[in-house]
Amino acid sequence: MRLPVFSWLFLMAIYSLFLTIFVFGASAPYFSNQQSLLLQLKNNLMRTCNEGHVIGLDLVDEYISGGIDNSSSLFSLQHLESLSLAYNDFNYSHEIPSEFDKQANLSYLNLLNARFAGQIPIAISHLTSCNFVGSIPSSMASLTQLKYLDFSNNKFNGSIPNFSMCKNLTIELILASCKLKKIPDFLRNQSYLSYLDLSHNQIFGEMPIWIWKLPNLVVLDLSYNFLVTLEGPILNVSLQSQILRSNQLQGQLPNIPHVKYLDFSGNQLQGQLPNIPHAEYLDFSGNQLQGQLPNIPHVEYLDLSGNSLDPSILANISWSLPSIRFIFLSSNKFYGSIPISICNATNLELLDLSNNSISGTIPQCLIKMTGTLGVLNLRTNNLSGIIPDAFLDNCGLQTLSLNKNQLEGRLPKSLANCSWLEVLDIGNNHIEELNLTWPGLQIVDIASNNFTGTLPIILLLSWTSMMDRGNEKRTSSKTSIPKSRADALVMVMRRITSRTNVLDLQLQKSFFCGSKAFLVSLKEFLVDTDLYAVLQRYVTPSLLWREFAEVCEFSPMALNNSQYFCDAVNKDD
Repeated sequence: MRLPVFSWLFLMAIYSLFLTIFVFGASAPYFSNQQSLLLQLKNNLMRTCNEGHVIGLDLVDEYISGGIDNSSSLFSLQHLESLSLAYNDFNYSHEIPSEFDKQANLSYLNLLNARFAGQIPIAISHLTSCNFVGSIPSSMASLTQLKYLDFSNNKFNGSIPNFSMCKNLTIELILASCKLKKIPDFLRNQSYLSYLDLSHNQIFGEMPIWIWKLPNLVVLDLSYNFLVTLEGPILNVSLQSQILRSNQLQGQLPNIPHVKYLDFSGNQLQGQLPNIPHAEYLDFSGNQLQGQLPNIPHVEYLDLSGNSLDPSILANISWSLPSIRFIFLSSNKFYGSIPISICNATNLELLDLSNNSISGTIPQCLIKMTGTLGVLNLRTNNLSGIIPDAFLDNCGLQTLSLNKNQLEGRLPKSLANCSWLEVLDIGNNHIEELNLTWPGLQIVDIASNNFTGTLPIILLLSWTSMMDRGNEKRTSSKTSIPKSRADALVMVMRRITSRTNVLDLQLQKSFFCGSKAFLVSLKEFLVDTDLYAVLQRYVTPSLLWREFAEVCEFSPMALNNSQYFCDAVNKDD
């Protein structure tokens, strides 16, 4: 006679006969908590629980006949890593619970021959720690009504079954990270397939021409493989998105007349860009492309950084790219000046011309675009002259990166209008004065300029966004910044530095070393920033003082008499 689930769980809790429980490092309160949880399981598992350390439940072949519903306290065992309900009998009258997605740590789930009924809940696909191993059962190929199949991010071995009988795969087929060596042949017959993801595999060699002939294919992702050739032309009118980043594609691209989204970054493509008249998103960064831009009147996002393009592209941007919003043209060996015609790109939100050999001055009209321009990155060029005093009253600039140029003079007063500024990167120039405040600053680099005098502590204290406010929420109007603008800011910040909340104080000695009192007051700023927490991990207050004093060439007596500084640093800590 089979025991009902309640009686069985009661015996399990008392005798531990059929249950294996692994408890790591549980103190007495935690152990008591585990007992409580097991008693809750016995009482039809209706209540929730607090944090626990049960990580494994082995319930294989235990003649469990009752169901497990979504209110079960089983789903409160949030540390559970392994669960097996195999070879029980749910009599085809109970569905698989949909609450499995609450167990984010679950890496092993066995429901073999448990006789569940109904559909497999989508929640199981949310178990991102669950890596399936072994081969994909060939019997799955007989599921002729299958429409959606996702085997991504597992550790399958062997070959993919021939799904040629599954002619209803009309939505998605995702075989990402499945160690595939080639594109499966059964895909030839998937005439209704609209989304195909074979990324992060080991597919090498040539792209088969037949893949372009799948009549309803809309999205194709073959990124992070080892493909070397791409033949065309690609005339499939349904294909809207091609993602082949980080392969080994060589030679010239074929014509791709209908695609709107193209990402071929990180390959070895050569020659000119092909005809792509309907493209809206183009990323060909990190290739070996040359020459001019083709006719791409609808493109909004263009990343051609890390190529060898003709510098005359800059002069043609406004008329050849009337809809452009994001331009990445860094590391192209451009020379000459920034053409005024670039200011006709009135929708521009991001301009990155960094790491080139551009000379001359910054056009005033470019600064006047900061009503819409959120990111301006001109670092590592040969620009000279002053920064134009033309920032608009409604300046929306968030990133200004002018590092490693030959700019001079003082920062323009109108830059104070840029109240959303988060990245100020003006190091390695000949700038002479800094007297502006921006409360939203996150990254500051003002190193190696011609500053003189002392650095007012009030200036540092005005950079309040660097301070650690705990859980305090910022309530500025920046919540209204368009998502695209925010995304663009993240892109450029990553290119500038991988750090956040950075203050670079490698300034001229005459500017930094006004007095010992300044160094003590600097603690008031540092203690409220992430930087101070980092310093505390690696240096003592005494060593910190010596570092400051040596930079400022204080006397040996000052080096040795650091107690008052240490007291200031340690105060209230």
